[in-house]
Amino acid sequence: MDSSSLNSTSDDESVNQDNCKSTRKPMLPFIKAELRCKIQRKRLSQGLQQLRADFTEKRPSILTKEEHEKQIVRKERNKLAARKCRQRKRQITSLLQEEIRELTDENKQLKERIRCLELNREQFVWSVLNNQVTMKMFGEIYRAMMKVT
Repeated sequence: MDSSSLNSTSDDESVNQDNCKSTRKPMLPFIKAELRCKIQRKRLSQGLQQLRADFTEKRPSILTKEEHEKQIVRKERNKLAARKCRQRKRQITSLLQEEIRELTDENKQLKERIRCLELNREQFVWSVLNNQVTMKMFGEIYRAMMKVT
């Protein structure tokens, strides 16, 4: 290989790279059209109606000074409404978190009370049972003493 063939190869590569760069933007409409066709085919194969949409790019219309001012006012009002909404959401969230804390504490207290009441009930049942056994023993002793006299 001579140096001229090496140079031509590198020139060809640079031309191809340049072509790729320049063809990317014009290829975009073809890619969009292909995707549109694929979506249509898929919708039709699923038995859905054909998609009716305008895929052309909308060019921004030129606003008059009055329309522009209205748009600015609308955006300002929207900002304020969004800020107010976020603030309300934060307040509600903090109130709900506080309520969760209170209910969790109350739940712990109630569980502790249940545990204490169950313990008291258990002690009471044991004392009643022990008392019955004791009364039964005293009853037998009393009857035995009455027989002796």
